[in-house]
Amino acid sequence: MPNLPHLILPRAEFDLPRKKTSFGRPPAREHGSHGRVLARELDEVLDGFRSRPRPLGIDPSLILRVQLNPQAGVDEETWERCGLVLVSVDEKKTLVLFSSDTDLSEFKRRLDAYQQGPPPEQKSAPHQQIFASIDHIGDVRAEDRIGRLLRANGIEDPAAIDDATEYIIDVELWDLGSREANRSKVTEVRRFIEEQAGRVSDDHVGESLVLLRASCTGKVIKDLLKVDYVAVVDLPPKPTLTVSELLDVGIEDLPEVPAPKNGAPGVAVLDTGLTAAHPLIGPAIGGGNHRTPHVGRCLGWPRPRNDGGRPGSLRQRGGVHRVAIIRSSAHPLQRARTERELQV
Repeated sequence: MPNLPHLILPRAEFDLPRKKTSFGRPPAREHGSHGRVLARELDEVLDGFRSRPRPLGIDPSLILRVQLNPQAGVDEETWERCGLVLVSVDEKKTLVLFSSDTDLSEFKRRLDAYQQGPPPEQKSAPHQQIFASIDHIGDVRAEDRIGRLLRANGIEDPAAIDDATEYIIDVELWDLGSREANRSKVTEVRRFIEEQAGRVSDDHVGESLVLLRASCTGKVIKDLLKVDYVAVVDLPPKPTLTVSELLDVGIEDLPEVPAPKNGAPGVAVLDTGLTAAHPLIGPAIGGGNHRTPHVGRCLGWPRPRNDGGRPGSLRQRGGVHRVAIIRSSAHPLQRARTERELQV
């Protein structure tokens, strides 16, 4: 960096915090009792998976919901060694995991070893980092798949969906780890919807997003909410204003600009070329000032000469010719007039 004597740059001396490389420490747990709780929860998930009715033509996919302890963590490679694919994690450390092995053989083998406790000459039980980090094991329920916009329309439970009503929906699938597997599931869902007299208008299989848009009845939506690998069913997002609506807005459609509160802050604007007569900002222009010599002295510039622009004149130093005061009110598009003028 060049040495510029007019720029005085302070030098900061401090120690940066050490970067944490661990994934957190699991809480202290008794391996026997905690392992039995997890084994019971896992058996309940598997029993429900095997007995759960599914729509015709939909192959089952084993999806687990695992709640980690807030202070703990398990990396993705560890889950893969357990035969699981991490497909989602949220800020509360709720994980969604997929397994192509519907018996969870490797995961159950490791859980059984954890329950047995530490072998001779070892302090910790095998796989303690995994199972001591887990608070709860469950599955994804149908109501968990209802999206935000459907809930905003009063649908928080599948029973609230009318079977005969026609909907346009977005169906998001879990990313199962490979493009081939994701494409296979998209084809499966598309075939199911079309066999139920619905229509799929588009689908997308990306790096981490698998999505279909379809029109179908409420009865079909209820069936989709039972599909294991469906992540979310929701209404398509709608823009607040379309371009055509914005282009149709005239001056008479603009809101009335109210007066600001007493003591509203003012902002000085230098040479912005703003349109003072604009209906949304015009009432907020408190005043203009062409006293450029005063502005120049405030900014520490040399006193200008009345010589038509020789060195030292403000015209050669950026053409500052207007100062305006804008006072703000509560709404960002609503400003009000004030008679104050910038005095410098």
